[in-house]
Amino acid sequence: MKFAQFPQANDVLRAAPGTEDYVQDLYIFRSQPYVVSAVDFDAEELAQILASGRVYLQIDGEAGTTAAAYEQCLRHFAMMADFYDAHVASPMLVSFPGANAGAFVFMQPLPGQQLPADSRPCAVGCFEFTETELRQISSTGRVFVKALGVTHPPICVHASNPIVFSEPAAEPELNPLTDLSAQQN
Repeated sequence: MKFAQFPQANDVLRAAPGTEDYVQDLYIFRSQPYVVSAVDFDAEELAQILASGRVYLQIDGEAGTTAAAYEQCLRHFAMMADFYDAHVASPMLVSFPGANAGAFVFMQPLPGQQLPADSRPCAVGCFEFTETELRQISSTGRVFVKALGVTHPPICVHASNPIVFSEPAAEPELNPLTDLSAQQN
């Protein structure tokens, strides 16, 4: 995934000095009441999107951000197959396997789940496209991200759910014969 420059862009949010290795410049079309950016996918990511019909939006946050705040933020985003769809209805957030807070993943595990070691506060929402939209995405390799407001919070767009909680290691099964003899000694 790579944020892309596109003909309608009228502004750019530059990566902060020293972050260029992991933060991309974000070309945007800024117009009240929203901001639009473009994301290009490589062939492997595009195949995943076309197979599932879905794209995942990750919004990074700060320690202490609540699930309700993330959900509110996610609901201010939309995904579009075409820049000119910005004025029409677009795919909505849908529930997906792994979601632990309604239609999104909040980086707070459910009981018994473990956070990935390199995790940071974030939330992930899933957007599902129609067959017509998928044909458009297939021909361009691009998805447009629309955010209500005058700028984007830090985001990343994925072809698959980027957060997978791991389950804790299972307790070993007890063997009644060996465990009984161990207790007697």
